[in-house]
Amino acid sequence: MSSMSPIYSLLNQHFIMKHYLRTSLLLLLGVAFALTAQAQQRVLVNGIYYLLDAQSKTAAVTAGDNYSGHIAIPGSVVYESTSYAVTSIGKSAFSGTDVASVSIPASVTSIDDVAFNYCYSLTAIDIPSSVTSIASGAFGVCPALASISVRAGNPVFDSRDNCNAIIQTSDNTLLVGCKSTTIPLTVTSIGDYAFRGCSEMSTIDIPSSVTRIGWAAFGECTSLTSIVLPTSVTSLGDYAFYGCSALTSLSIPQSVTSIGSGAFERCTALASINIPSAITHIGDRTFMFCTSLTSVVCAAVNPPTCAADAFDAVPTASATLYVPAASLEAYRSAEPWSSFGKINEISTGIHGVVVDAGHGAAAAAAYNLKGQRTNQPRKGIYIIGGQKVLR
Repeated sequence: MSSMSPIYSLLNQHFIMKHYLRTSLLLLLGVAFALTAQAQQRVLVNGIYYLLDAQSKTAAVTAGDNYSGHIAIPGSVVYESTSYAVTSIGKSAFSGTDVASVSIPASVTSIDDVAFNYCYSLTAIDIPSSVTSIASGAFGVCPALASISVRAGNPVFDSRDNCNAIIQTSDNTLLVGCKSTTIPLTVTSIGDYAFRGCSEMSTIDIPSSVTRIGWAAFGECTSLTSIVLPTSVTSLGDYAFYGCSALTSLSIPQSVTSIGSGAFERCTALASINIPSAITHIGDRTFMFCTSLTSVVCAAVNPPTCAADAFDAVPTASATLYVPAASLEAYRSAEPWSSFGKINEISTGIHGVVVDAGHGAAAAAAYNLKGQRTNQPRKGIYIIGGQKVLR
């Protein structure tokens, strides 16, 4: 968003320039659309719609209203005695249809935006080695999808360790997952929309290699009841867990420094959540419509600033907020924290510290002072066997 100058003449010049650029852009778009319309033609060949490009002699599968069952896309099509190579699955090509599976030929190099969005019957997808471009969200909201594979030799994507997912090889980002996915230990990022709409997935293990959860990565996973975020995660994208209506609790690790807008919006069963100490701001709609939220632990010494609607439709008046003892008054005088019915200090309820001699305590489960389990505790104080233990 452009900043507004206090000087009227400069503001006027800005308006004139903006109007000129907008008019020029509209003219250019009009010319481009006209040229595209001349170069491309939508046709139906053997039950599949294509956009034919007369110049490049290529075809893109496009949207149709009767796709269902198994679709076998040919490597080429002939229309009016001219052959066209099928090189892409276009935007929204199968979106909202009853397609159950698709055979993609080796001629296809790209799968465009929302190509398979809302394909409720889609159960399997096999990506040939020729595909080098898959748009974000291409397979969003495919709840029945259970089998995903990428053929050997693909230079851009892989499905290593039979993980039932599509992974971008160069940066180890998981782009497309499903209810049967096992996230490999080498994955470092869960991409935007990766598991969006996997409504039949009840749980998933995120390995300690993952540092980022992308935009709407687990959005609308309505059967997801629990998820453990490893201490390697530093960022939760916008709408990361939007609409996870079965999720009851979540502990955000202390490593997280950024929580995106709407990250937990409409998690209607969420009863408790831990907010780490590094968080300084809670954005738009972050906990909106979390109507079951009764307990919030915020470890930040200084109350994080919040967007006006961060806790909209949350029953804060009947909920309890737990904060550092030294920060009680600061939270009681800061909005929207002051709206919580009870504001108490964070307490483990455990007193006294013992020194671990490296024997029995080493084999017991260890928790940090926020109640989060850790498999490899480093030096510090942990809760082990009901005691505070110094390692």
